[in-house]
Amino acid sequence: MQSTRGAQSPQMTAKARLKKVSDTLPGFLRRARIRKASTRKAYDDSWSQFLSYCVSVNLLTAATSKFISMSQLDQSLEAFGESLFLAGSSKYLLTCALQNCNIQYPQWPTCARSNYPLTKAAKKGWGNLEPGASRDPCPYEVACWIAYYMVTQGLVFHAAAVMLSFDTYVRPGKICGLKHSNIIPPSRGVNKRYQQWALLLNPHEMMEPSKTGQFNDSLMVGMKGREWVGTLLGKLYTKHAGTTDGPIFPFSLNNLEGEFRNAVRSLKITKLKLSPHCLRHGGASHDYFVGNSTLPDVQQRGCWATFDSVRRYSKHGRVSKQLSLLSPSQQQAAKQACAELPQLNMHIQLLRHLSKVEGKVNETQLKRSLRGALVSLDVEVQEKLPGQRGCSAAAALLCGERLLVGVVGTASAASCQGPATLADAGADEASEQTKQRTSEDYGCGVWFGG
Repeated sequence: MQSTRGAQSPQMTAKARLKKVSDTLPGFLRRARIRKASTRKAYDDSWSQFLSYCVSVNLLTAATSKFISMSQLDQSLEAFGESLFLAGSSKYLLTCALQNCNIQYPQWPTCARSNYPLTKAAKKGWGNLEPGASRDPCPYEVACWIAYYMVTQGLVFHAAAVMLSFDTYVRPGKICGLKHSNIIPPSRGVNKRYQQWALLLNPHEMMEPSKTGQFNDSLMVGMKGREWVGTLLGKLYTKHAGTTDGPIFPFSLNNLEGEFRNAVRSLKITKLKLSPHCLRHGGASHDYFVGNSTLPDVQQRGCWATFDSVRRYSKHGRVSKQLSLLSPSQQQAAKQACAELPQLNMHIQLLRHLSKVEGKVNETQLKRSLRGALVSLDVEVQEKLPGQRGCSAAAALLCGERLLVGVVGTASAASCQGPATLADAGADEASEQTKQRTSEDYGCGVWFGG
């Protein structure tokens, strides 16, 4: 029978459905109840390891054999958990194997209190022997210090990811996967409430739920005192205009974690035991402490499923404990970075825009690239060869003890002269080396000089 107007034919529908499943083995629809592919893979891997263990200790004759009762399955899972504990493995493997029983043996669901009593008791005992330690929060001043250090190393996007994770409480893995379509620009002509940049996470049309199984989680970016983070998000949005599917950050979570560790080691604050995930806890603790949010507000913004998950953010002693681990000089450096970073990040993003101006550069183009956002930036436009490749522009900004220079075209950095007070024993030698470099030597056109 011919399909009606606007409806797909069964053949087209079947082809589209095949793309949604990884296999068509019996039970594939039942396995699809677990939405996230990574979770399904974790369940499958743990179950394969469980079956291999059962065969090795003669609990099953083969990996394809079936358990004849829930009691037999329960005893086997308990033995598997004990072997994992003694082998130094993660309890997560036992949890995944137990949850996979809902797929392999749906007639014996794990949600029933009377089911799997031995395995559940084993998990409880494991937790008693090794209580899970919650991550300490990253204080706001330390987060700014880490981001500031990343900026000085040329890791501008990594620094932006750090501050965006702190401000929004979004998990760092989700931050690294943000796309242009996740960013919602302000609607300035409707209502003041809509004048902030926002994030739309896990949109329903993408069919990828959050960790708690929710869709369409949304939040405003730039809490009180951190409004500049929203402006920074706007710069990222502008940079990736027209590319809705690609990530806005050109690195993976593993890369962010590696650079974060490098920054922590370089700043000599390893005793704080920080990781990118601590930013999520740090933002929530900071906002409750300074009065930006109530605990229910924190729960909603961080998309925590239960209120018990956010109670710890009312305990300000954990943040104070982290700060007390810093030496006086480190505390002062973190405080200074906290004051300078908002301005520094903005300037770098603008200098990156400046570095992307191509061809002949005139004052109008330069002002357009700066978008009128800087009023204290001295700009010098040189057109020695109008219309030729040699046309160039340079912009310099003195931020504390650091000179930021943005170069367009093939301008020599030697045309940007520093104050006389910077002349020391090694200044002349450094100047001679700098004269030979062009903007192409500095990659994105942003150079940090002392």
